[in-house]
Amino acid sequence: GLRFYAGAPMKEPSSGATIGTLCIVDTVARTVFTEEQHRLLSGFAAMALQQIESCLTPAADFVPPRSAIA
Repeated sequence: GLRFYAGAPMKEPSSGATIGTLCIVDTVARTVFTEEQHRLLSGFAAMALQQIESCLTPAADFVPPRSAIA
């Protein structure tokens, strides 16, 4: 079963609302999760949030296909 869990919140920058958590899990128990590992996990959470936001934010130069314009 699950023996290790670590998570980093993904917070929406403008409101500070937590929209999710980036988690890592393992079946091996771990007694040490270093500050460096925590920093890396937080960095990965920030990158994941950027990807999510890029999908939700319309591109300034986006032109819808003609079939979508009615």
